[in-house]
Amino acid sequence: MQKVVWFAISIAEASAEVEQLFSQIFHIVNKDRNRLGTHSIKGLLVTKSYIQTIGTCLNFKIDSSMMACINVTHSKYVKRTTSDKNDKCIQCIHRRILEDAKKTLEGNKKMKTIEVKKMNIEKQKEAIKLNQLKSKMLLEKAHLLIKNSEKKSNFLKKEKKELDKAEKQLQQSIFKSTCHKVVKKKFNDMLSTVDINNNESD
Repeated sequence: MQKVVWFAISIAEASAEVEQLFSQIFHIVNKDRNRLGTHSIKGLLVTKSYIQTIGTCLNFKIDSSMMACINVTHSKYVKRTTSDKNDKCIQCIHRRILEDAKKTLEGNKKMKTIEVKKMNIEKQKEAIKLNQLKSKMLLEKAHLLIKNSEKKSNFLKKEKKELDKAEKQLQQSIFKSTCHKVVKKKFNDMLSTVDINNNESD
């Protein structure tokens, strides 16, 4: 319980000091000095607080360790600036080399002929692609026509079968009707002959 009480008492009521520190950091790190490291920011804050407590920096004593740190930071700064300059010089040299190479290539006749051939090849590729698209469209149309023709042929086959059945039925009915008529006529003829014979006998 005692630890909890001490912990609650140790919590700060306000964060004014922290906010002041953040505001000082924002004043130090701006657009012009956005590449400052944590060590340099810490050093600037410490020196600022030291000067604010003393009032002036005239009586500030510099030790050998401080001078060593200053020399190390200065050497790092010099190395970084020289490396940046060297990188810039190398980039400029690369750009000049590329520009000179482009100029020499543009002036060369063989390169011009190669470029013309490449352009012709690209045009031929585009023409081949267009022909492929056209052939695909034609193939799709042909497939559709084949499907439609198959459907029509199947439909016609069904109709032909139905017509054949109807024709057979008609033939059978006609044959039956003709047979019936012939039989009826013969029967009538026979009856008429029988009647004539009976009359003659009488």
